[in-house]
Amino acid sequence: MGEAVDGLTPTQLWLSPGGAASIGFHVMHLAGSTDRLFTYARGEGLSDAQKAALAAERTLPDPRPDAADLVRAWQETVQRSLRQLAATPDHQLGEPRGVGRMAIPSNVRGLLFHAAEHATRHVGQIITTAKIVAGLRLCIAMMAIMSAACRAEREAPRSAGPPIPYEDAGACPFEGCVYREWIANAAVTLLADRDAAAPVAFRIREGEKVAALGGVVVTTRPGRVEFDMPADVEASGGPIHIEPGQTLYLLTSQGEGFMKAWLNGRLYDSVDTSTFANGACAGGPRPCVGRLVEPWQFEWWVQIRDASGRVGWTQEPEKFDNKDALG
Repeated sequence: MGEAVDGLTPTQLWLSPGGAASIGFHVMHLAGSTDRLFTYARGEGLSDAQKAALAAERTLPDPRPDAADLVRAWQETVQRSLRQLAATPDHQLGEPRGVGRMAIPSNVRGLLFHAAEHATRHVGQIITTAKIVAGLRLCIAMMAIMSAACRAEREAPRSAGPPIPYEDAGACPFEGCVYREWIANAAVTLLADRDAAAPVAFRIREGEKVAALGGVVVTTRPGRVEFDMPADVEASGGPIHIEPGQTLYLLTSQGEGFMKAWLNGRLYDSVDTSTFANGACAGGPRPCVGRLVEPWQFEWWVQIRDASGRVGWTQEPEKFDNKDALG
């Protein structure tokens, strides 16, 4: 990861190509999330410093950290994590642990596994995004002009929602969700294509182990959030400013209360829904900034390969266990 970041300019480090999260965000989130997961694995709550680091990930501090500071923070997190991992006895791996403010149930093994898997995914995104932005040095000035034009267009009044159905290939729609070896908890019929009318490809029995190769979350109706007051909703690329009367459309869950969302013709990543979507703000010290007026509806298709190499699709992921890396 350090090699991928080395040599990037500050502009490249914080560039968001095509609206994707910047390399700087990924590295900052990588260190913070790993530190939090290992804290939960110890059975501890987050410290004030960790809560401040989480807030910084969501708001992007100004001035923004440089590459050397971000890589140093990640390397220090890795060293602390390795020391904790080495000191964790086997008999503790099954001990229950709570995750986050809602104390989502997990255990030590699930948290340590998820920390490694989560880090691998973000390092891959860092490497890929670094290759993209490294090839854009001659285009940065033009992109700045285009970004200003797009920003002006986004700020113009617009009521159209996202294209529906919205398909999010590769998405796994809950915290800890992972495509890996799954175990059928009931008989399942696999289809030849991602279509309810497709012919049957094969069937698997209860207890059969299969490989979940990947999936597609298809939003058939976006969640609609309406706002009665001006609001700045946190997202991976920085706060989204929303005026009264505008509608935010929720598309795909990304876990921990974050979702992909749509506003004024633009797709946003890692939008924090805690101030309007789950009722956590109701009765709190600050009013809810928005109201969920229509819930999100979706279909989840998963591609499965059985032990004999046959591949098919299912719309019944609830008939499989071992989907949750958190336990």
